[in-house]
Amino acid sequence: MDKKYYYRMLGITRSNPTQQQIREAYDQRMAKLNSSDYEDDRQYARKKMKEATMAYSCLLYTSPSPRD
Repeated sequence: MDKKYYYRMLGITRSNPTQQQIREAYDQRMAKLNSSDYEDDRQYARKKMKEATMAYSCLLYTSPSPRD
């Protein structure tokens, strides 16, 4: 998948986010998917959680570290 899709999946608008920004975006996305908004459609929420986790892992290891 394209990195742009991963950015969009996590709600990141910057083109070169730091690891901290990726973590925060991931945490916010997971909190949203775990909220009562998706209580009626847990299967959809689980699918989106898997996608968000994949996006997080791909972006986290390709982003610049805080030391860079």
